[in-house]
Amino acid sequence: MVIRMQKELQQFIRPFQRHEKDNGSPEVQIAILTYEIQVLQKHIEQHIHDVDAKRALLKKVARRKKFLKY
Repeated sequence: MVIRMQKELQQFIRPFQRHEKDNGSPEVQIAILTYEIQVLQKHIEQHIHDVDAKRALLKKVARRKKFLKY
């Protein structure tokens, strides 16, 4: 399952990469956070009372918001 998620993430960030090994540019970091937010949202839909996941989701949303401001 982890390998599948890594492959999905690679496909998700590929359009935003400046070169093949780009992982640090703001565009790629925003794409990574967006993917992680989507995964957490799906998890929270199934596990409504998972408070730790909700907190992690809010932290990722705030971090992405800061990157978008940049």
